[in-house]
Amino acid sequence: MKAHANQALLALSVVAILVTVSLACGGTSISPSPSSTTLPTHTPTPAIPTPLPGRYGIFVMRLDGSELRQVYSTDLRPAGVRPSADGTQLLLQFHFRDVDGDGQFSDADMSAIEIGMVDIDGTDFRRLTDNDAIDALPLWSPDSTEILFTSNRRDGAKLDLYLMDANGEHPRPLTQTPDIHEGDPDWVGGTIVYTHNAADDEVQSIWTMSSDGTNPRQVTFPPSQGKSGLVFKYGDYDPRLSPDGQQVAFERLVDDEFFFVDRQIGQWDIVVANLDGSGERSLTHEMEAAGFPKWSPDGKTILFLSHRVEDEKPLIALYTIGADGSNRLEVPVPLRNIALLGGEWMPDGDHIVFVAEIYR
Repeated sequence: MKAHANQALLALSVVAILVTVSLACGGTSISPSPSSTTLPTHTPTPAIPTPLPGRYGIFVMRLDGSELRQVYSTDLRPAGVRPSADGTQLLLQFHFRDVDGDGQFSDADMSAIEIGMVDIDGTDFRRLTDNDAIDALPLWSPDSTEILFTSNRRDGAKLDLYLMDANGEHPRPLTQTPDIHEGDPDWVGGTIVYTHNAADDEVQSIWTMSSDGTNPRQVTFPPSQGKSGLVFKYGDYDPRLSPDGQQVAFERLVDDEFFFVDRQIGQWDIVVANLDGSGERSLTHEMEAAGFPKWSPDGKTILFLSHRVEDEKPLIALYTIGADGSNRLEVPVPLRNIALLGGEWMPDGDHIVFVAEIYR
């Protein structure tokens, strides 16, 4: 059970590996922009604990790279960002402290992951969770009155889904399933999609449930490929529901042979399927490591993060691709010396918000 728990706690998202190698990359191959040295910044409020070394920024820009502005900066490592339905607030997952003091993000530091919120103009940061458990991967309920997140706060050995009020109060479990880890949730209408990882499962799969936690149902049946050499099981991760709730996009660990910045991260492929599991199709099978798919508000386009090697140089970039796999385009981020940590659509569908480490 302990080995299964350790694997699942790291596998609550592929962030645990891909963020680490992103930071080791030392930046992207994006051309510099004159505006990159004059972006406004907001320093963290005194409510944030003593910051870790490093500098991280949250940026908003149009999909074509114009209208770039930095809306927040912090020395805490953020991973993932979710704008509210009206675009006025950002939900964030932060790594608040280096538990073992080794300067690295590892399984020893997972209990330092907490949830925070900040206004879109970078003001009024507030920490929503504060404990010794993992509180991660927050998202808004469809009506923005609640926050759904992943946590091991019940017994420390397994992950469950939790709800809390939008101000962080009244946390309560949505799932309490012995020997099953639920993680990576998304929520559209009355349906929640999530990852299901049981101790005796050979692979991790995607499931759905009703928004009250009832009617769990398996959606994907990824092929078993034996034991992976990575931290993760083979299978499916980070599901996202289409805006109409009829399809799910996710990334699948295809093999464990791809190395990035001397780290074995494996090959990840973005897959789309109907919510009944039919019509499964690969969108990025020829790419090396593509993950974290996000549907555009109109459901026509998917934003994702790519790790690849080109001319022996490691590159990290955001891409868009049609839901049918057509028209793949790199998103032009007009900043030099950054390591992208992920992006998300803003509600208008014309802008994105992304997180990056900045090398100054």
